[in-house]
Parts: sequence; C-alpha cells; structure tokens
Amino acid sequence: MGSEDVKFRMLKVLNEMLEVYARLLELIINIEEEEKRPIEEVIKETFSIESLSALALKLPPEVLGRLFAFILRFSSLFTIYRSIKTVFGRQEEVSERFEGSDGNVQRPT
Repeated sequence: MGSEDVKFRMLKVLNEMLEVYARLLELIINIEEEEKRPIEEVIKETFSIESLSALALKLPPEVLGRLFAFILRFSSLFTIYRSIKTVFGRQEEVSERFEGSDGNVQRPT
C-alpha cells in the first residue's frame, strides 16, 4: 500500500480543500445576505445572455476566452456546491462543521 508520508500528504490536501470550501460557503452566505436572495438568482443574473453579450462586445478576444473558460470551471464548482449542500444541508451548517475543527492535520507518530 502507500507510504505513511503519502497518506499524510493526502490528508493535508483534503484538509486544505475543506478549508477552501468553508471559505467559499462563507462568501456565498455573505452575498445571499447582502442581496437578500439565493445565490442561484445572483449567478443567473450575473451570467445571463444579456450580461455576457455586453461583456463580449467590450472585452478583447483573449480576455473573453479566459472568461468563458472560467465560467465553465465555475459552473462545475457550483454543481459540486449544490451536491454538497444537498447532502449536508444549509450552507451555514456546513461552514460551521468545517470550521468547527481546529483545521490542523497532525503527522502520525
């Protein structure tokens, strides 16, 4: 099987992913509270055909290409977010669960 060092590194990666996810949830919660509407509505408005069409007329092709690549990546992250939200429940609860741990992964002795 794998060495202890590889297992430890994988646990660190998982821990870092959970910390990033908790931060993402915190940002989403803040947006929802400021906008007083679900994040899904904000995303639909932000990435609507009208908004993207207006941007396409203003941006150089290389920037536009990077923007669309980002949108594709973002949509896959949002799918993951919705899946985890469905499994765990409300964002606040998930964020609290992740932040509730001390966030430190200790190397096995």
